[in-house]
Amino acid sequence: MNLNKLLIEVSRCPICNGSKRIEDEGMSEKKTLGYYYLKPVADNFGLSVDLLVENIKVYRCLECESFYCSPWFGIAPISQLFNVLSPTHIAGWRNFEYWLRGKNIPTDDRNEQIIKILTSKFGAPKSYAEFGCPFQGLLPIMETMRGTSPIGRIKRFSEAIRIPNDVRLTRLTFLYNTLHSSIMQFLKVLINLERLLGITKTHEGANLAAYFEKVSKTLLTTDTSLSWGGNCTRFGKSCRALASSIFGADIVPLTEYSNQTSGLIDIIGVFNTLDHTRNPMQVLDKLTTIGRSIVLVNHRATSAGRQHSFAFANNLASYLQNRYANLNVIDLSGELEPPATKDFVILIHR
Repeated sequence: MNLNKLLIEVSRCPICNGSKRIEDEGMSEKKTLGYYYLKPVADNFGLSVDLLVENIKVYRCLECESFYCSPWFGIAPISQLFNVLSPTHIAGWRNFEYWLRGKNIPTDDRNEQIIKILTSKFGAPKSYAEFGCPFQGLLPIMETMRGTSPIGRIKRFSEAIRIPNDVRLTRLTFLYNTLHSSIMQFLKVLINLERLLGITKTHEGANLAAYFEKVSKTLLTTDTSLSWGGNCTRFGKSCRALASSIFGADIVPLTEYSNQTSGLIDIIGVFNTLDHTRNPMQVLDKLTTIGRSIVLVNHRATSAGRQHSFAFANNLASYLQNRYANLNVIDLSGELEPPATKDFVILIHR
C-alpha cells in the first residue's frame, strides 16, 4: 500500500493549533515506543513496521512546546486500529483483571496517594467521575478501599457477564451458561489458592472505606477514531457495561453532561485518555466547567508511543495555569513517592 494513503500530513499542533514547529530529532529516534500497536497496522497494509515508524516524524510546536507526529494516520486506518486490529485497551483490561483477582494493580500505590492528597485537601468527595477508560483511574482503587473481597468481586463479575436464562435462548447459549458457571467456580478456587500462597493480600487503603461508601460515580464517555470507545470488549461485555454493573457508575456521554441539571462533580479523573481525543483542550475546557477538581494523568513525551498523535510538553502545568487563570493548577508529580517520571500528575481545582 502507498504510504501516502495511510499517513497524512498534520500541519497544525493538536494542542494549540499553532503552525510553527521544528522536528525533534531526539524524539523521532524513539522508534520502538508503541510497536505493539503499530505492528498490526503495518501487517494489515502489507508494510514493514520499521518502514512505517521511519516515516512518522515527531515535531515540537514552537508556540506551546508540545510534541506531535506528522505525517500520521488518516481517520480510516486509525479507526481500524482501535476497532478491529487492536480492539481492546490492553492496559485497562489488565488493570481490571488484576483488580478482579485481588492482585495489586501497577498504578495502585500512585492512585492511593492521589486519593489521600485529594481527601486531605478537599475532604470526602460526594461524587466522582472518570473520563474515558474506567479501569485506568480511581474507580478500581475506590472499590478496593471499600473492602470488597476478591471472592465478592468474582460474584459480581459472574452476575455481570451471565446471560439470564430464558426459554427463548438457543442451545449454544444454554451451553455457554453451563460453562460460565464452571469457569466461575474455578476462578473462586484459584483466588483462594492465591490468597493462601500470599500472592494476594488485603489492601492497606481499606481504612479509607468510609470516604467512598456513598460516593456517586459516573463514567464520562466519548467516541472518537483515536480510541476504543464502546467497542472495548472482553468477556462478552464492554468496559462501560462492567463499569456500571460492577463499579456502580452511571454512563453519561461527556457532551450530554450538564452541571446545571446534574450539579458539579467533586472530582473528575482523566487517566491517560486525553491523548486519545481529537480536541484535547476543548475536552479539558468542558471538564473544568462540570468539575470542582480535575486530576489529569498523562504520558510524558518520552514515554508516549506513536499510537498517540501528540504528547504534552514538560511545561504542561504552567501552560494550563495560563489557560485557566481563574483556577488553581498544581503539579503533583513530585509529591508522590516515588515521584512520577513517566506521567504527568496534575491537579486543576476551583
